[in-house]
Order: sequence, then structure tokens, then C-alpha cells
Amino acid sequence: MMNEWNLPPGWKLKGWIPPGSMLPPSEDQLDLLVEDLLHIETPGGSIVIDVGWYPEADPSGHYVCILVEDEAWEAPIARETMRDATEVRSWIKRTVERVDAWLRHHAKARDVAVRTNERPREQRAA
Repeated sequence: MMNEWNLPPGWKLKGWIPPGSMLPPSEDQLDLLVEDLLHIETPGGSIVIDVGWYPEADPSGHYVCILVEDEAWEAPIARETMRDATEVRSWIKRTVERVDAWLRHHAKARDVAVRTNERPREQRAA
């Protein structure tokens, strides 16, 4: 089944984003607004896209969208806060596209280095 994020092969998805903007959230919707809403990992899990609602179940809270590499949660590559789920969906889709392009670019660089028996530029000694 195709997911709404159009994840590349090998990426892992856990969770979801509540539908619509849900603003302001009704009492029934507050239980949906949790810290662990969505978690997307690249193959190997080295890059993670994580989305949660903070403070959990608080109608005045907001989504926190984080992009992390190598579990460096204290120093994320990107961190955005927003209140609207539509904005969150756009951020996730853009982030997936950018990370996938970055991974494909670096995979090509490694392939060229292997074919030419040379280490990729980022691994060479300065």
C-alpha cells in the first residue's frame, strides 16, 4: 500500500499525523495529540524524521518536527514548530524529498570513488 509520504524503498514509517488542521482541537481530539505521532527512518536508521505534539494533549500546544542524523537528538539538523497539520504534512514531504536526494547524491559519490579506487571526498584527510 502506498503511503501519503511517498517514501522511497527501504524507508520505515511508524505512526501518523491526525487529519485536517484540528485547530482548535476538540475534547475528543486531544487524545490524538501525543509526543510520538510520526517516526520515519531511512534505510539503516541513520536519519530520522520525528513529529510530535508538545505539550501532549494540550490544546494550546504545537507540532514539533525534527530531522536527526546518527541519533544526535540534542543537535538536530532541523527543528520546526507549527500548529497546523497541513503545514506539518508539507514539511514532511519536503524533508523526505531533500533527504532522499542527499542520500542518492552521496551513494553516487561512493560508487564513483569505488570505481576509481578513491575514497569519497568527505572521507579524505584534510
